[in-house]
Amino acid sequence: MSTNNTNPPSMRFPFALEGKVDPEVADAIRSCYNGFVVHEQAFAALKEQLTALQAQISKINSGT
Repeated sequence: MSTNNTNPPSMRFPFALEGKVDPEVADAIRSCYNGFVVHEQAFAALKEQLTALQAQISKINSGT
């Protein structure tokens, strides 16, 4: 499974909004942004798992 240990969700949000918007707004934007990043990483991990599963199925179907 693909993980991004060097860039945890709390560190991914690149925008410096402190003092520019209400803190709750900044937290909401940060949560949405982090959710999208995690979503994209999940799809990358699923792709790797599906590729491995397809290889196993092909091997079973070919009888080797």
